[in-house]
Amino acid sequence: DVCSSDLAPSGTAGNAISFTQALTLDASGNLGIGTSSPSQKLEVTGTALSKAAGNSARFDATDTSSGGATITLNSAFAGAGTPALQTQTNHPILFAPNNTECARIDSSGNLCLGGTSVGGGAVVCFIANATTVPTSNPSGGGILYVQGGALKYRGSSGTITTIANA
Repeated sequence: DVCSSDLAPSGTAGNAISFTQALTLDASGNLGIGTSSPSQKLEVTGTALSKAAGNSARFDATDTSSGGATITLNSAFAGAGTPALQTQTNHPILFAPNNTECARIDSSGNLCLGGTSVGGGAVVCFIANATTVPTSNPSGGGILYVQGGALKYRGSSGTITTIANA
């Protein structure tokens, strides 16, 4: 069974009114807004907007099955005009394009690029050894990378400078 809301009328004054399905609740408990066949508990096709009094609109996603991690999109973390991506719990924030972790910010504020641990440091940046050394010259900037444990910098002229040996 599917429960659909046909309460979105459209038309022109003096003409017949047509109704367009705007909301679907299927037998699995999936709610669709803008779709007639939702595949998740909430599926929105189109733009969703969250507003709250006091400029503090939030969206929380919580994993209740493994450790209780919560990630929050907060439109006013430290006051109006300062949005944040934050955790509400002692968990890192991972960046994983194509479902592969490439960076994380751990619960102490450490930045890890290409790794998962800073080795017990505090407020540090970890950079894993480059799997492919950069060969092209960056335009208007530079590339910081690690090769064989040595910290290196490649400038826009192509000059490679070893900043710190392994």
